[in-house]
Amino acid sequence: MGKLILTIGLGAFIVYMGIMIAFKERIDLIHDYHHRYVEEENKPLFCRLVGSGMMIAGIGFAGMGLLSNALGKQGYMISLGLLFLGILIAAITIVKFNAIHQVKDYAKKRERKK
Repeated sequence: MGKLILTIGLGAFIVYMGIMIAFKERIDLIHDYHHRYVEEENKPLFCRLVGSGMMIAGIGFAGMGLLSNALGKQGYMISLGLLFLGILIAAITIVKFNAIHQVKDYAKKRERKK
């Protein structure tokens, strides 16, 4: 019973953080090196995508407790899939919005060396 409460509580907290990032655009809740290169006009979309990924991951985490009790291994696998999907959405978003600028910075450094 304690594990169930813990997983639901942590999952709810992750969902809450995702809501704050996605809908309140609290980019300060994301570590600064994940959004250092995100341009100002792209920050709302960045927040929406990362926050949505966190919400999906939080639902998956909370579902591990609920669905695994109700459905057994199938419920656990569904929840694990949601957890990984949410993490994947957030990670791809972070890489997509930062990679372009990192390549540009690398190109500038190479030009300076010449």
